[in-house]
Amino acid sequence: MPLDSDAWINEIFGPVLCVAKFSTEAEAVELANASDYGLAAAVFSSNTSRCASIASKLHAGVVWQNCSQVLFESTPFGGKQGKKSGFGHEMGEAGLLEYVNTKTMVAALDGHSWGWWGAASKPK
Repeated sequence: MPLDSDAWINEIFGPVLCVAKFSTEAEAVELANASDYGLAAAVFSSNTSRCASIASKLHAGVVWQNCSQVLFESTPFGGKQGKKSGFGHEMGEAGLLEYVNTKTMVAALDGHSWGWWGAASKPK
């Protein structure tokens, strides 16, 4: 499949498989990471350490190793930050944090804290 085809460039949901030849692992990782999208990826190999090594280099929100489509409610699912695969995450703590707006409030308990640094630096 030509690397400039719509099927290769765009994120397609459906029964579509894009295949390209590569000569080295580095080239395969480069081809995969060249995508503007990063929702999910999968790596298959009979060598599990090689599989894990390649998976760690892929820029995707979820990377499956020797499996596909496995999701757990305790782990986040969503695209890779900086890529075009949606926004945010769902599931897991990261998914819950999408609904939280944190705010820090600090208050002096007695009077005000202005000048606190001066009192500590005065000679006795």
